[in-house]
Amino acid sequence: MTKLKTHIRGKLWILLFIPLVGSVILQLVIVNAVAGDGKELSKIERQIEKTRKENNILREETAHARSLREISKIGAELGLLKPTSIVYIDLSAGQARKAIQVGVLPNAGELGQ
Repeated sequence: MTKLKTHIRGKLWILLFIPLVGSVILQLVIVNAVAGDGKELSKIERQIEKTRKENNILREETAHARSLREISKIGAELGLLKPTSIVYIDLSAGQARKAIQVGVLPNAGELGQ
């Protein structure tokens, strides 16, 4: 009887030991996967911050390029002159149509292009 009890106890220990080892291995796999995800997340967050800084720089450059002072400076470099006076032409419908046909005025549809 004692030999049988010893045999049963040995099998019982094996049955308890196998799930314990399996759960330890599973925990190690999960911890390793989570650690890898954390590194990837950190890398993505650094990339997001870098992109935000680049966007801010580009916004500042765009605002500077759109400023009236910068546009005037570039216009002067290109040889464009500021108008000294503005002349308005008041054409009746018939005169406007004739000017468009002759090519003096662009067609309203062409203005959007």
